[in-house]
Amino acid sequence: MSPQQQTELFAAVAEYAWRESSLRLEIPEKPMMWPQYAHDVPIYAADNRRTLYGIVRPDLVAACPKLVEELVLVRNAQEARELAAVLPQGRIAHLNLPEHEQLTMY
Repeated sequence: MSPQQQTELFAAVAEYAWRESSLRLEIPEKPMMWPQYAHDVPIYAADNRRTLYGIVRPDLVAACPKLVEELVLVRNAQEARELAAVLPQGRIAHLNLPEHEQLTMY
């Protein structure tokens, strides 16, 4: 993912959290992928407890059964459809970003 696309994605995640939950997030300067979150980026609330808000664009969700308990934030409806078979309804939020590219965090 290009730096511009990464900036766009995390800005959309922060805007979504504010719009939906009136919550400010900690957006990492250098996103780190975590194996327990299907090798993608966990995003935390900017609160004293550092509460997990959601996971940005997990690619290996089927290999991570614990992920079904978390909010998964994806770029667009296409990515949401790809994950719909393995995640419960209501756990996927797509951010209405362009669908013209297949993007991963790798």
